[in-house]
Amino acid sequence: MADPNDQNQPQGDNGKPEADPATKARRRFLIIGVVSLLVIVALLFYWRSTFTEDTDDAQVDGNLYQVSSRVAGQVVKVDVEEEQFVHAGDVLAESELDKLEQRIKTKKDREREEAEAARK
Repeated sequence: MADPNDQNQPQGDNGKPEADPATKARRRFLIIGVVSLLVIVALLFYWRSTFTEDTDDAQVDGNLYQVSSRVAGQVVKVDVEEEQFVHAGDVLAESELDKLEQRIKTKKDREREEAEAARK
């Protein structure tokens, strides 16, 4: 015997009763949410694997170059970017010139005083 409730529900193509609109909306929302979550996880994985380095043995190969200045002082501005190609003699950074100029002045004053003392 057929259930009288089954006769009142609209029938689908395969003969099964169709789900009500609230169930369809809930199912659609769930599917969209799962797909969105999978896309976000895939994008995070792509970003993590593309823009960060990862090593198994914690060793990185590269070239190291000793860079030093002729005077001591604080670096005020760096004029190059990472991975930028530079030529010999290019200015790489600017240092605090006030202290350097003061040291040069003091040294010249000291030399002048020593010269005057030597003349006497």
